[in-house]
Amino acid sequence: MSGLVAELKRRNVLKVGAAYVVVAWLVVQAASIAFPAFEAPPWALRVFIFVLLLGFPFALVIAWLLQLTPDGVRVEAPAVGSKRLYVVAALLAVVAVGWFLRGAEAPPKATGSAHSIAVLPFTSLGEDADSTGLAGGLHDTLITQLSKLKGLEVRSRTSVMKYKDWEGGLKSIADELGVEVLLEGSVQRIGNRTVVNAQLIDARSDAHLWAETIDRTSDDLFALQSEIAQRVASELRIALSPSERKALSEAPTQDREAYALMVQGQRLISDALLPMSETDREAKRKRGVALLEAAVARDPAFALAWAALSEAYAVISWDTRFSDRRSYAGKARDAAQKALALGDDLPEARYARGGVALRLDFDFPLAVRELEYAAELAPGNAEFQLTLALAYRYIGRWDDYVRVHRRAYELDPTSMRAGFNYYAALATAGRLEEARALAVRMAALHPEDYFAARMIADVESRMRGDLTPLVEFMRGTAPGFPTSSEVVKDRWFAAMASGDYAAALAAIDTAPADATPDLANTMRGDALRRLGRDEAAREAYAAERDALLALLEADLDPFVEATLRAALAYAQARVGEPDDARRNVARADTLWGYGREPSDGGRIWYWLMPALVALGDHDEALAKLTTLAGSQSFHPANQIWIGWETADLHPHPGFRALMRQHGVDVDREPFAFNRPAATDSGN
Repeated sequence: MSGLVAELKRRNVLKVGAAYVVVAWLVVQAASIAFPAFEAPPWALRVFIFVLLLGFPFALVIAWLLQLTPDGVRVEAPAVGSKRLYVVAALLAVVAVGWFLRGAEAPPKATGSAHSIAVLPFTSLGEDADSTGLAGGLHDTLITQLSKLKGLEVRSRTSVMKYKDWEGGLKSIADELGVEVLLEGSVQRIGNRTVVNAQLIDARSDAHLWAETIDRTSDDLFALQSEIAQRVASELRIALSPSERKALSEAPTQDREAYALMVQGQRLISDALLPMSETDREAKRKRGVALLEAAVARDPAFALAWAALSEAYAVISWDTRFSDRRSYAGKARDAAQKALALGDDLPEARYARGGVALRLDFDFPLAVRELEYAAELAPGNAEFQLTLALAYRYIGRWDDYVRVHRRAYELDPTSMRAGFNYYAALATAGRLEEARALAVRMAALHPEDYFAARMIADVESRMRGDLTPLVEFMRGTAPGFPTSSEVVKDRWFAAMASGDYAAALAAIDTAPADATPDLANTMRGDALRRLGRDEAAREAYAAERDALLALLEADLDPFVEATLRAALAYAQARVGEPDDARRNVARADTLWGYGREPSDGGRIWYWLMPALVALGDHDEALAKLTTLAGSQSFHPANQIWIGWETADLHPHPGFRALMRQHGVDVDREPFAFNRPAATDSGN
């Protein structure tokens, strides 16, 4: 060994290695600043580092083989140690390749830095509406602007709003949100002056990284947030690209009032995503749209406001089931086009175009391209991630669907909406242990939320392959929550699965008017049929049929129409109208079946099961279920087995064989009326 070390020193291999490490480290530091400045893609720096790592063993081998002599450089074969040096060099190369490949397989991060921040709600120190509105607007715009920085991971507004008027310590906030840094502040209007106190705090040490009082004779919202955002980036040493620097410093409009109107409108549209009654949701959205319309009326060249208005129109058209969607859809397209014409490099404009392609034109490849571009420009925007995940789902990119939902959840870790969507993605992927852990966390964060509590029972039923956890939850825990249409549906389902059909009927008949589920007459008919009250059941199905026919007279979204036609086909099958039922089965499949796209199209196929079984079209039902169970969808075999839609198919030998093929224990029958000891006059 001493001979090898002496030879390494003589040939200057150790000096070359040390010099290479020092120079490579300096070059990487320079590249980490230069690459973002020139807007290089996130993978470029990783490839650059990989090349440097791979060059290290080659540098050692070259230094070993070549000797610098008075006569020049010449190749000189060493007497000892070559084999050992080559082995070491090869191992170093393998380590470099392994590092590169391991990083490539990990879920890609949208950010390029370990910095993570939560902007806490700014406190209004004044009693007046101006101070309160300015504090809220400043908080919202800071989150929006900081989320566009690739070197910073920003928690969403939804997750941080729960800490308004928080009396606990900052450390607990940071731990719950998973961030390193907190930004908090206050706003006060004093005469014609605006005083903003802002401080940046290291959550790990509780040390103040920066604090400043900004006293201005102006209420220019953009100027205030721009000044604070630039200071945050500077204090955290975030390398800004030219486009990021421009976005932070250049106002999107010179009309301060138009900017304030846009911020207020966006806040209302965002708030409408939170749990509330449909009446309140519609009212909030209408007020938000009115403010956005006022913003573009004041400044018709305000691209950011046009983009926000397009998205608001598109969401209303998408979510409002039984209204005239065409007027909102046309307005959404026009607003998106204006936003793009005024600023096609704005992430919000590209997001608006992607939203129109996704929600209104059903051009899913275009939606993916635009939404990917928007998410790259604003990697910290959780809403962009959620919508991109939806687009991935529609083109069957299920791995990306899960990955991007995870990213949205990381950015919005206390939001029930982001958590529920990530839970659904994990369950769809069959990652049930992870789904259960997430469900437990969301239930702890949202003890008042029925869906959060229900998720645990849902995933445990999937894992067990029977309904016991769900039924026990619905009978034990569910009564502790306020009665809603979802609670009523679950009470009905638990009673039907357990064979208590009188209780199921009572759940529907005693439901408050504002908690009556959709398709209540169908649910009533199913309970009556199991009770042997066939004529009363037929009347209930007929009432559902008539109500659905009336709804179908409206101009509906094709997916909504397909959903209603699937329900109509079942009601028609039960009242003895098989030809009409089959026509509606075919129409629903044409409108939005699995052949159109695999996610919601798979749902339509699944929702057609009751009609197909009632019609006796078992072969068609099994063909569709074979496709669903054999591909990634919202309806894997374990979910199909415990779902109400296929309950009447359980005795069919072909169905049982299909379930066995996918690992379901068919001896654990979830429905009482299918168990051998059951006596049931239903059919």
